[in-house]
Amino acid sequence: MRHECPWAKILGANLRLRRRALRLNQEELADRVGVDVRYLGGIERGQENPSLSVIVRVAAALGCTPVDLLKHSAP
Repeated sequence: MRHECPWAKILGANLRLRRRALRLNQEELADRVGVDVRYLGGIERGQENPSLSVIVRVAAALGCTPVDLLKHSAP
């Protein structure tokens, strides 16, 4: 089920920034996390609402905390 909400967009943007900073493509990160690459892409676009378990695994794969992925930084 797809949901669009501000938190999903924040999570997706932070995930994408950290993934790119580590020079990982979506396929590599999806493999590390153990999710389908299409699902990971949906998270990055803010179209998927991942469980806390998935957020924790993504954060671990990116070397950060779940809180880091949910921080809203003002422009």
